[in-house]
Amino acid sequence: MKQTLAATVRFVVCLAYLGASIAVLQACGKYADGEASNNDHGAHSKVQPGQAELTGLGYVPAFLAAGYQTRNVSFEVKETLVDIGGGYSYRALTYDGSFPARPLVVEQGTLVHIRLSNKSSSEHIIHTHVVKYKPQNDGTASTAVPPGESRSFFWEVTDATPPGFYPFHDHGGQGEGALARGLVGILNVVKKGESAKAGYGILLHDLDPAFLFSRSGAPLPSGAMAGGHGGHGSGTAFSSSGKDASMPMHLINGRYGEADENRFSLRKGTKLRIGVVNLGANIHSFHPHGNSFQDEAGRTSDVLELQPGAFRTVELDGQAEGDWSYHCHVPGHPEGGMVSRYSVN
Repeated sequence: MKQTLAATVRFVVCLAYLGASIAVLQACGKYADGEASNNDHGAHSKVQPGQAELTGLGYVPAFLAAGYQTRNVSFEVKETLVDIGGGYSYRALTYDGSFPARPLVVEQGTLVHIRLSNKSSSEHIIHTHVVKYKPQNDGTASTAVPPGESRSFFWEVTDATPPGFYPFHDHGGQGEGALARGLVGILNVVKKGESAKAGYGILLHDLDPAFLFSRSGAPLPSGAMAGGHGGHGSGTAFSSSGKDASMPMHLINGRYGEADENRFSLRKGTKLRIGVVNLGANIHSFHPHGNSFQDEAGRTSDVLELQPGAFRTVELDGQAEGDWSYHCHVPGHPEGGMVSRYSVN
């Protein structure tokens, strides 16, 4: 009798435990995984307390999700032939088909859910800076996505994350060298309700000449580049017209030379937030002609030098009206393509 009673008690306890477990699972769910838009990299939705990602290494506990709005982003890593301007093409690795990735604008108080699908032939990942994330979302070799697979990464842009421009990029493993191929981008953190037009991002980076094509469509040998991979010169080669042409080597936002896409403007007497990110293999700098800027410490200058991997956000002060040049101040880099223009009006 006692054994029967004990068995009955154990059975009831097990049923109670099972019921509680089911209730906990039912209280959880998955984030809405909308497809990314070409304009804003995905849908916005509100995270309800109790929701969590239950699959993959990108798990986020429910208590972290409470109170955030979400930003759902779909990135597909694949090889893409892109036009970099000046009649040149580049066989890039891209997150979203763009070289570099289109800027990702995110308001403070947002949980960014990135679904990374790897359509390339080697493993790749995504890593960012300053914003918060758990070790499972760090974007290092241990969290790499193998070819043909997908997984989620979560970034927490809290209310305390300073507005500014931060890099995101591939990191380590077999993806080494993918920064030069194009797996780079800028995360632009803005205040709630603030427009993306409140600032302008400048991503400085270098090409791998092995993946560069001339105007005639032929690959360019690395020896044709002055300084080779990561060199400090622009070099020359024959274009399809038979004339010497300055060679692309150092780019602003994936464009060679004074491309219209790299022009920006501000009104006279106002300031514009400028984010400068160096994801190249060389030291690069930002030098605007005609006007100066203030850094985070309030210091005034017109040359911002950045080591590889460094990034800064400054306030450009539009005092002198006109159409002005801006470029990298390292000798040879403007000739290699790291130059554009801005206007104050």
